[in-house]
Amino acid sequence: MVFMIFKNLFGGILFLGGVLMLITPGQGVLTIMIGLMLMDFPGKRNLEIWLVKIKPINSAINWMRKRADKPPLLLPSD
Repeated sequence: MVFMIFKNLFGGILFLGGVLMLITPGQGVLTIMIGLMLMDFPGKRNLEIWLVKIKPINSAINWMRKRADKPPLLLPSD
């Protein structure tokens, strides 16, 4: 229980820090994504799928997967 609270709190801090980095220099989008992955909330899966379907994010993920000799990410169809 304590671990879950700490994980969600840390995820929230990363999320807010990422939002702040969108207007200041830094890896804002990456930090937001890491923060969201750490948090647990209703609708998280749908939000993650929606984010990964955005073309630039999907391209970046597949670029990283290609460098790691992994196949492209398969997205669920609507």
